[in-house]
Amino acid sequence: MALASYDFLLGLFPLSLLLVHVAARIGQPTHSSARGRQLALLVVSLVFCLAGGAASLVYLVGSSAFTFGLSRVIERASTSQRPTGLLLSLGIGGNLLGLACFKYSTFVSENIELLFDSPIDLPSLALPLGISFITFQQLSYLVDASRGATRDYDWLDYGSFVSFFPKLVAGPLADAKPLIGQLRAPRAAEAKTHDLGLGLTLLVAGLFKKVMIADELGECADPIFAAAASGAPLATADAWFGALAYTLQIYFDFSGYSDMAIGAARTLGVRLPQNFDSPYQAINIADFWRRWHITLGRFLTRQLYTPIATPLTRRAFARGAGGAQIFLTTVAAPTLVTFALAGLWHGAGWTFVCFGLLHGIYLTSQEGWRELRRHWLGKPAPSRVRDLGSWALTFMAVLVAFVFFRAGSVAEALHLLSSMVGLANLQDPGAPSLELLTARRDMLLLLATAPIAWLCPNVAQLLREHGPTLEPARSSTPLGTSWSLMPSPMLALITALVAIASITALGEASGFIYYQF
Repeated sequence: MALASYDFLLGLFPLSLLLVHVAARIGQPTHSSARGRQLALLVVSLVFCLAGGAASLVYLVGSSAFTFGLSRVIERASTSQRPTGLLLSLGIGGNLLGLACFKYSTFVSENIELLFDSPIDLPSLALPLGISFITFQQLSYLVDASRGATRDYDWLDYGSFVSFFPKLVAGPLADAKPLIGQLRAPRAAEAKTHDLGLGLTLLVAGLFKKVMIADELGECADPIFAAAASGAPLATADAWFGALAYTLQIYFDFSGYSDMAIGAARTLGVRLPQNFDSPYQAINIADFWRRWHITLGRFLTRQLYTPIATPLTRRAFARGAGGAQIFLTTVAAPTLVTFALAGLWHGAGWTFVCFGLLHGIYLTSQEGWRELRRHWLGKPAPSRVRDLGSWALTFMAVLVAFVFFRAGSVAEALHLLSSMVGLANLQDPGAPSLELLTARRDMLLLLATAPIAWLCPNVAQLLREHGPTLEPARSSTPLGTSWSLMPSPMLALITALVAIASITALGEASGFIYYQF
């Protein structure tokens, strides 16, 4: 079930508000009211998962039972000072095996067939809803259990944490302690009113981004990528238009999803971590990844990059390595491995691996340049011109990587990129280029939406005075101004009108891009 759908907005969402409110009233204000609310949230989340298919619910319940049961064994072992490494490895391996079977078995078998020219017949498995994010949440819980941080939690705490429906499909990834603490806590009446108003505002803003902007941009990008997939010659302007349209589409699509997920959770009294912070305003790639899918970046740093980099660094220094060897061993290798796996996590295809490797190369190059500049040039003086150049270079690098992210094959991506620099027709210079860019409306849409991504404050910044997420939002924008929206009848009216317009236009809305991961 998509958050941007009639089934959710007019069905499950209002039902969840009613059910949670009624459950919280039972035994108020005792501990039982909080537990009733928590149980109601679990039931709603399981219904949300069931809407994605019976297989999704079976996988969620089965993998959760396995992980929670093993976490209890790990907790008992850590309490008695027994080693937990083998148990933790079993839990991590079991979850990754489930992810591999459902998400990557076809990809692996296809590549084995190509490599050995031998057909492999594997059954086709339906991809459970949110399997990638469920896996990461369960892995983080197992790590917490090995550190003794989950001893106070029971099955209801764990079940409501893993299955909490606003974040189930595409994040944000949440740590167990802050989320379970909120799910357990009773809510005051005044907090409920504030949370409802703030949550609905976020929900409507995200829906508007998805339906009125992202889906419209998708209609601009799709014909260009379809032409590239067919191998048709593309005009340079068309190729640039398609790449830019998709780069903006995924921005507003993921931004809209993040706002809706955080807003839906907030109406239920839960603050989720910030997951999106105007990444197209970043002035370098590291800054981009501090703003794009923030919680995924944190998870990869803690659970993948650091475990890879730490032993490599120790060995390099123990051998007395220096210079370029230190850089390659302690920075380049773990960064490239981390981002190659991060790309593959997004999807079972070589285009996603290329996407991840490109970002790994970008980050490695940035760090290498920073080291060279520090040793040979010193710290540069602040310069707006240099910052503008860094921003433009960063955005172009991100755009190129997103071409691979969107393309159906590496050949399609290379064809589009070749068209962007005028090289696609070298083999047949006489072939006429397709002129797809004809609608003035499409160009106006790009001209209107690009400055929003590049310059304007995001929704979290506009509502920062009300604390929409666990972390405080930045106060400044590239324009150097501070923005804030305060409750008012006019704001309520505008929000209502935007909600009506977005829901009316919802009919043919596509699913969120990150739902496929």
